[in-house]
Amino acid sequence: MSRQPKKNIVIVGGGYAGIGLVHQIEKIMPSTHRIVLIEEQEFMYAKLGAARASTSEDIAERILIPYNKLFKSDATGIVVQASVTGIRPDSVAVDPPHANFGSDIGFDYLVYALNSNG
Repeated sequence: MSRQPKKNIVIVGGGYAGIGLVHQIEKIMPSTHRIVLIEEQEFMYAKLGAARASTSEDIAERILIPYNKLFKSDATGIVVQASVTGIRPDSVAVDPPHANFGSDIGFDYLVYALNSNG
């Protein structure tokens, strides 16, 4: 019996919305799926804690949250540190290319969770 590849749930954007969605999906996601978070940065900057961190050492180290510790294993999720250069009906183009996926990451489900500056 051949093993089927995992279905990708691609989330573009690792801000509050993207990370919140990761945690919600993980609770209900079947083992046949995996989350692929695409984010340019290495860490999330928790803006809400920044003001308090400037006056309190107890949370200063927690305002920079590294993405590489987001998932317990690659079977659950993978973080791709890249920019999205295009979105197609069944894949997302990224730059630089990822070691596992190359420059196109196929998806079964896509969530666009980038912030807006407007």
